[in-house]
Amino acid sequence: MAGHWARKDTMDEFISKYGKYVEVTSKISEKELNELYSKASVLVRFGFNERGPGMGVLEAMWYGVPVIVNERLGSKELIRQGENGFVVKDVDEAVDRINEILENPYKFSKNAWETSKQLSWENHTKKLIELLSKYD
Repeated sequence: MAGHWARKDTMDEFISKYGKYVEVTSKISEKELNELYSKASVLVRFGFNERGPGMGVLEAMWYGVPVIVNERLGSKELIRQGENGFVVKDVDEAVDRINEILENPYKFSKNAWETSKQLSWENHTKKLIELLSKYD
């Protein structure tokens, strides 16, 4: 797991439960992050009552990495269930969905990348111009 934890206590709890199975890093460089996305098969992102899309989810999709998020994460709105990833209830369901993605990685990867193209700054700008032109 790569990145920064907002709360040290939740990181410590995670490491105590899963540390023998998962390596947890602290902050990493942009270069290291890009290398990880290039190698990844799936991004699993859990959060608790967070709002907004979350850059990690968008970045992963840009690399064609399917995403699994929990229901309490704002970026769940970007997920098309069973197409570019999954919204799950818990870790056990996440494991099942990871296996499902790994059974058909091309489909999920292609759909994740297509989603990222729809969410590009260029498309966002076009939509803003379209909306603002209605008020001229």
